[in-house]
Amino acid sequence: MENQDLNSKSLTEENKDISAVQRIIENILDYEELLENQREDLKRFNRYLEANSKLTNTRRNYLTPLKFLAIFIKKPFKEATRSDIEDYIVSLKGHKKSTISLQQATIKQFYRWLYDMKRGQYPEQVDWIKIEKPKKMNMPVFLTESEIRKMISVCDSIRDKCILSVLFESGCRIGEIIPLNTSDIEFDKKYPLARFNVKSVEGCKTGSRNIPIPLVNSVPIVNNHRLKSVAFNKQCIH
Repeated sequence: MENQDLNSKSLTEENKDISAVQRIIENILDYEELLENQREDLKRFNRYLEANSKLTNTRRNYLTPLKFLAIFIKKPFKEATRSDIEDYIVSLKGHKKSTISLQQATIKQFYRWLYDMKRGQYPEQVDWIKIEKPKKMNMPVFLTESEIRKMISVCDSIRDKCILSVLFESGCRIGEIIPLNTSDIEFDKKYPLARFNVKSVEGCKTGSRNIPIPLVNSVPIVNNHRLKSVAFNKQCIH
């Protein structure tokens, strides 16, 4: 039951996080300083984003700078001029370049949607905005296979061994591993393969999908954990 409790707690915390962000969105849309026309445009834009499967965090990230723009221009979005948008961008001076670029990109996308224009086309208020491309970043340093094997070998918990091993061999995101149950694992009878039924999880870019995963070192680890889970009526892989 301990593993079940941990899984339930994790999902509960995740749901709390989503609810908190949803409340932020609602507060943005209900903000008293918004003009009614602005509010309606933001509500429609939020519905558009949601209909296009944008995650809650993504919708918040779009709506937050648009709220500040609305407060700054003090007029309906369509009545804003190029000069109004320029003044707002200038007012961001002092912020990080990445923050300014993100706001510029958000405003351009919003106005493209507002005027129902095709991709790559923008109304005159924002067509002038040139978004600075981010500088190339140095490639991160990855752990070697030997280092990962050492991490797995020193784990005291069979659960932790299982998580690390499956993450390494499957290439799944952590958000896809967390909700897995033992019932989601199907072993091949002839070959060291397993098929994971990856669930659709808020916060993950991919939806539900079946992934044939060639497991080698993970097979005995996962199988051992599964057998122990069944023996103690523990259904979660983690």
